[in-house]
Amino acid sequence: MLMTITKRGAGLLVGWLLWLGYIVATDIGAFWISLVFVPVFGVITWSAIRSNNIVLQAFAVFMFIAHAIGAPFLWLNRANYGSSGFAFVGSFQFDLGDFFLIYVWVVGIYGALVWCTRKCDTHIWHGRRPDLRFFKNNQGPVITGRTRRNAKIFGAVLVGFIVLIMVPLNMYMATNNIGTLGLLNDPLPFRLTGIMYYTRLYFAPLAILGLFSKSSRSWLLVLLILSYALLAGLSSASRSVFLLSLFSVGYFAFVDRQKARLVSILVIGALGFLLTGGSRDYTYTVTDFVLSDCFEVALQTVVSGQISFFDIIGGIANRFYGAQDFILAYQFVREETWSAMMNYFTSGGRADAIVPDLGRDLYDMNLEGTGLGVGIGTMAYLLILSHSNILVMPFAVLALGFLISAGNKLLIYVLTKGVAAKMISHRVASGPLKLTFGGFMAFSLYSSSLNHFYTLIQFLLGMLFIHFLLTHSKISVNQNA
Repeated sequence: MLMTITKRGAGLLVGWLLWLGYIVATDIGAFWISLVFVPVFGVITWSAIRSNNIVLQAFAVFMFIAHAIGAPFLWLNRANYGSSGFAFVGSFQFDLGDFFLIYVWVVGIYGALVWCTRKCDTHIWHGRRPDLRFFKNNQGPVITGRTRRNAKIFGAVLVGFIVLIMVPLNMYMATNNIGTLGLLNDPLPFRLTGIMYYTRLYFAPLAILGLFSKSSRSWLLVLLILSYALLAGLSSASRSVFLLSLFSVGYFAFVDRQKARLVSILVIGALGFLLTGGSRDYTYTVTDFVLSDCFEVALQTVVSGQISFFDIIGGIANRFYGAQDFILAYQFVREETWSAMMNYFTSGGRADAIVPDLGRDLYDMNLEGTGLGVGIGTMAYLLILSHSNILVMPFAVLALGFLISAGNKLLIYVLTKGVAAKMISHRVASGPLKLTFGGFMAFSLYSSSLNHFYTLIQFLLGMLFIHFLLTHSKISVNQNA
């Protein structure tokens, strides 16, 4: 296992050195950023990964992608940033010294968060010593006569779910501008707009992950899921929807050690990411959505070179609230920091708890009456609070660290000892289910969707209550007998 990790580390090191060799002749500023950020963020991220805290591990991976990978690409593309629109950077003049000054705060907050969370794990929950079993790969699905029959059933259900439910739902949403990034639709009764939106964004990827994990995971199912992911991305004009929809095939290609399949998925995924971004040229200029026309326009955009390979890397990294958000956050000063911090955590991560009008105050845009919005993520809000009043920093970091630690402890307990552990296999609970729920909890905290995190905590507490209720009822029956 350690040899496998060493080989991966050596491969990543070689890739990083080749990247440094390329940008040293292209952009010296991006070279220095990558040279400093990769080891600095890498050390803190590695400390988080060595913990037994799956939520912290996922949170740290998001931070590494956003900054160690994303920041150099922002610098390379700095000509695209200016004084207006979604590329707004305020008064920042792309001075390398000022950029590093901002990241002194970012690294300090990030390092303090990882340290604080691990201390909570150790001293509050008495966590076990760190191990690296998280990296241990499976050898693929174990297929016997019984599991082969069950795999066919789950595979058929997966096909039916995608073809009969999700494909028609996506087409209906696209033709009626429901859940399409940047577009508004007429309100529907019974909260149907929200139900359809969250079904496509969260429930469908979770359902696909669960069904795919129990299937044979054949190439046919992989191609079906990849095709659906592209359909969902084009119909929503959202790269987040696209990435979440194909997560299951990428995850299992990795844990099953199917290197050729993983490379193929990454290549197809990169192309799909480009096509989803290019589809917006069609989505925002027509009134009647036609899938074939959307695909044709998106393909022409990609082929014409308007979107490059660097746009893929930078675009994915930007999904994780990267350097631009922190540049803007550093320039905003909050007067009442203590009440803002309390309101932020108690309101479920509302942006106006810290920044009254995020569009106007940070991006200098009026987004009222549009279907567009902006967000900067929890760590950027912590930067605002810390930079405005450094005395608030340890309390804000402690609050977030405690949420990460407590959420992970509750999740692991429910999956391993609670009623959920009785309903699912240990392999599923310790693998895809733990990663899925842990990743969702981490991204909810990371993206400032604390209300989603609190909702999941309530669900887990409900499962825990049912577990204790059943346990004590069984004890009572045995004692009476």
